[in-house]
Amino acid sequence: MIALALAILGLEDMPVLLVLEQAAQQATQRRRRRIRRVRKAQQIPPVHAVVPCRQPSIPRIRANPFYLTPAKIHTLYRLDRDTITTIVELIQEDLVSLINIRTAISPLLKVASVLNFLATGTYQHTVGQMHGMSQSYFSVVLNQVLDALLKHARAYISLPQTPQEATATKIASHALVGMPNVIGALNCTHIKLVVPHSVEVVYRNQKLYHSINVQMVYDASKIITHCCARYPGSTHDAMVLRNSSLPRYMEGDVVRCGWLLGDAGYPLKAWLLTPVRNPQNRHEVDFNCAHTRTHVVIEQAFVLLKARFRCLSRSGGALIDGLEKVGNIIMV
Repeated sequence: MIALALAILGLEDMPVLLVLEQAAQQATQRRRRRIRRVRKAQQIPPVHAVVPCRQPSIPRIRANPFYLTPAKIHTLYRLDRDTITTIVELIQEDLVSLINIRTAISPLLKVASVLNFLATGTYQHTVGQMHGMSQSYFSVVLNQVLDALLKHARAYISLPQTPQEATATKIASHALVGMPNVIGALNCTHIKLVVPHSVEVVYRNQKLYHSINVQMVYDASKIITHCCARYPGSTHDAMVLRNSSLPRYMEGDVVRCGWLLGDAGYPLKAWLLTPVRNPQNRHEVDFNCAHTRTHVVIEQAFVLLKARFRCLSRSGGALIDGLEKVGNIIMV
């Protein structure tokens, strides 16, 4: 049998003892490999020991933002401690959670996290980690705070509602450079955002980036008295004005003989003064000079607004939320 096996394998010329020795060595090596595999399998813990059915909860550290210094509070939230407290007291009833009261986030922390998001323009997960909450939960908190603040928008963003308020606004504007009967400066600014591919053409403005064309009116104290954030970036400023509530308000009885100041992109109206395109005499030159020095208030206010809340500035990136939510962020 051995001779037959050697003939089949072509090893008939090799000594019989050498062949048997090699076969024994190969069998020993196979046995050792099998033993190692068995021992290795015995050392592996069962699946339920490696991946438990439920991960233990990790407690989140949620510190009080008021423990920071006043300078640090202003850096992170762009508002001082008293102003943040006023906002919390204003919308506290809308932010109190009646579910899981022991683990619920306080209204102060909700307002502070949203203010940090608006002030820095960073990603939601970064703000959430900083304030001890997940990205998904911060998204819920953001919607909650925005909706609560929008309820009070008309109380704080409002044109003069009585003749006495209109007269006080006119006096403040006249104190700047002597321009009479001015109740505000009108202009538009673009807020960059990311839009779906299906509507990107509509939202692309003349500077070739996607935006919302936001119309605002500022008074002499750089206070916003009107804001309209509904129209895409391709909409002309005059079109935004025509479809807003301003014409109806200015033609009413509250601000009779009152004017708004607009740049050359707006049409001249009985209640809207624009610069003289080709001044021919000194009176027209003086009018343009007074108009520019009064209207520059809104340009300065735009810079201050975007510097305080970087989510509105192109340097802070672009708003990546839905179109309706972006409008709410701008209003807030």
